Amino acid sequence: MNLHRYEFETGRFLRRMQLMQQVHDAAKDVLAQLTDYGVTAAILTDLQTKIDAANALLPVRRATVITRRVATAKLAGAFRKMHTLIAKELDPLVEPLRLTDPDNYALYQAARLTINLPGTPEKTDDPTGGGTPVPTDGETQPTTTHALSQAA
Repeated sequence: MNLHRYEFETGRFLRRMQLMQQVHDAAKDVLAQLTDYGVTAAILTDLQTKIDAANALLPVRRATVITRRVATAKLAGAFRKMHTLIAKELDPLVEPLRLTDPDNYALYQAARLTINLPGTPEKTDDPTGGGTPVPTDGETQPTTTHALSQAA
């Protein structure tokens, strides 16, 4: 056989296992001639054991990739459900705080901005590095991207 090392280092695992099996089978047929190079029956047996172990793991690895792909696809639906829960159930519960507890309402609004805005918050002169400053006077509220009205 005429093989190069890179053939075992690149390509799909299935192809690598096929190549290793071909090397094993070819070496088994000429084992007597390979003893001068240090290849013994024990080495070939060990190689076959490793090939069998790798072949047993390939379907498991593929199943893991498929399972992960399905789980990732389900994330979009989970995020939609979470957003609906927050917008339709939690926001109405917090709405009365706007007049009775404006400080906590402003903190809630700031948290909602973090949930709704993608990426990193814009830099501000806020020394804490917390992103958009939250007014706590109860008069002005930060701009939001959800369904709650901001009028007092």
